[in-house]
Amino acid sequence: MGKTKKYAVSALKGLALPVVVYLIFKLIRPATFGTPEALYIIAQQAMMVTIMSLGMCCNMTIGIWDFSPGSIVTMVGLICGYYFNQYGFWAMVAAGILSGILFGLINATAYTVLRVPSVVVTVGLMLIYESYGSVYKGGKGVSITREAGILGQAPWIFLVTLVMLIILYVIYNKTKFGFNVKAVGNNELIAKTAGINPRVVKFFSFFIAGCYFGIAGLVNLSYTTALSPAKNMGTMSVTFDAMMAGFIAIYLSGAVNRVFGIVIGTFTMKLISAGLVAIGVEATWQKVFVGAFLLFFIGFTQIKAQVNEWMNRIKRAKQVKA
Repeated sequence: MGKTKKYAVSALKGLALPVVVYLIFKLIRPATFGTPEALYIIAQQAMMVTIMSLGMCCNMTIGIWDFSPGSIVTMVGLICGYYFNQYGFWAMVAAGILSGILFGLINATAYTVLRVPSVVVTVGLMLIYESYGSVYKGGKGVSITREAGILGQAPWIFLVTLVMLIILYVIYNKTKFGFNVKAVGNNELIAKTAGINPRVVKFFSFFIAGCYFGIAGLVNLSYTTALSPAKNMGTMSVTFDAMMAGFIAIYLSGAVNRVFGIVIGTFTMKLISAGLVAIGVEATWQKVFVGAFLLFFIGFTQIKAQVNEWMNRIKRAKQVKA
């Protein structure tokens, strides 16, 4: 009973954020915001970004900045569309899975071999993927039939996301690799002295991320049924959406498991976007608001981590004196 009560309290704490956001916009625009039909559409729209953010979870825990997810999702979508038009539905699904594995290996290898900051590596890879996507099969974009986009429709889009969530939950919370990820994220030097190889952990973290981005690319194409290449860092907005969900999950990690926090974070960001549209905020100002929100959570999580470190030092000092 005690555990059940604890889980219930944690769930309520985690859900408080989207509920508050919903109530704020509902009070401002009661007639145009937050209808059951609208919430259902928002939930569907959140699924692809949720899968992306789940893929970024391990890297963000370690402290790796990855700016390539949006470009990978776009590139995978283009590949999936081409293989559907050539060979059919199952070829499209296989292309999405195999492309994600391939891009995961490329990112992991590039980061571990080059040994340069993740920002430099992933921005470079993002530009490469975007450039390749703009010339892939003539750079004309792709489209699929509505029937072929079944994985982007309910209930399948929710089932795919649920499966990906369960897989990451097990990896992150129930495996040795997940323990190593958290150990490296807390203190890489201490983790290394404990026998953990940070380079191996980071390699597989990038690889898992690529696999998730591959599925996200397949789901994205299935939901939209049409996709065009992006240029000049045009995929960054998608990456930031997923990154924001990750930062919200970090903020909520004291109340809920980080994997579940990602789902809450994604839905919260989609609620904010829908709310800004409902109250008539222009697209440019929406991006300004989201950017400010991102800076707030980055700063807040950094301050929170620093405060926790100070508190741990104080506790250790008291233990030594005792």
